[in-house]
Amino acid sequence: LTSGSSLMLDVTGAGPDASIVGNTLQRGFGHTPYGDHFASSCNYEVVLPDGKLIRTGFGDVTQSNVGHVYPYGNGPCLQGTFPQSHAGIVTRMTVWLMPRYETIAGFSFKTNDPSVFAQIVDRIGQLRRNGTIDSVVHMANDLRVLSTHPAMKERRGTREPLTAAERAEMAKKAGICQWNGLGGLYGSHRIVSAKKRDLKKAFNRICPLRFFSAWQVKTLRKVTRRLPSTRLFDPVKSLSTTVSDVYDLLCGIPSAKHLEGAFYRNRPESGKVIDAGLIWIAPIIPCTGRDAQRLVSAIEPLANEYGFDLPITISPVVPRAAACIANLSYDKSDSEDCSRAAECYAALRGEIDRLGYPPYRTASVKLDA
Repeated sequence: LTSGSSLMLDVTGAGPDASIVGNTLQRGFGHTPYGDHFASSCNYEVVLPDGKLIRTGFGDVTQSNVGHVYPYGNGPCLQGTFPQSHAGIVTRMTVWLMPRYETIAGFSFKTNDPSVFAQIVDRIGQLRRNGTIDSVVHMANDLRVLSTHPAMKERRGTREPLTAAERAEMAKKAGICQWNGLGGLYGSHRIVSAKKRDLKKAFNRICPLRFFSAWQVKTLRKVTRRLPSTRLFDPVKSLSTTVSDVYDLLCGIPSAKHLEGAFYRNRPESGKVIDAGLIWIAPIIPCTGRDAQRLVSAIEPLANEYGFDLPITISPVVPRAAACIANLSYDKSDSEDCSRAAECYAALRGEIDRLGYPPYRTASVKLDA
């Protein structure tokens, strides 16, 4: 979309070059009220295995735009047949764009208390269901935030999980907590102001909320650009970059910054290319604090047993359920590391199946590895 457009697209942290169609067909998600990408698409043009070309919904109605705005058509809805399947090759689809909102306000929160985190998940779920929050909220553990932080460069080549003391020290230096949340509020100035009041009331006595708007982000960028690079100012400059990158995502502007999390295990030296390995574990849980705690307390220690840290993000993509993204980073040039990663994935997959939290995406890893 061109700068100054009255429309905007929901984007992911996968970077500017990621396929929009591919992400939608994997039921990917982003940040805004259109964050559920499959739900914001229609009119698939599909080549079937026998070579026949079809269009879903009312896409085959000529001289009409109704196929672009109504996904169902008559009879069975075929659109759901093609994501994550081999039923056909999707060659085209309609992706809905949002009108650019008058006001976009980001909000954030953080806590080191597991019981408070459980309350936050419950409260976010309630706010999603009653419509106060109509966008995706991302709740990331400390390792997820640190995965793109400059401090991780100091651990290049390390093969052991961080100790609790090391995690706490790094988190403190980065100004984060064990759990860190980010969301966006969208609408007219009046509506966003009302949502802010409702959010503050809902989080009263749970944890503090911080709001940031377009002019605040712009001012922070201007101020920190003029600051010299010193031990005193570098944390401020780092915070400015993080806030700016995050706010861009809320506004539909993609960034490659978050792809650095793929190099958590083996960060490349400057100017070098490495063969980084990355496996996603992506279970779906009911959006409750109990289920979030149950999942995290089961999978994180299990990953540690195999020698891996586990960056985790929990995101209520729909009002009643949350997607958990946990990833294993390993060195593909190291056969032992590859084997251990495959074994760890198999163990984690078995554990989430046992817990009743099936993955919304699966990895191309042999479970008998």
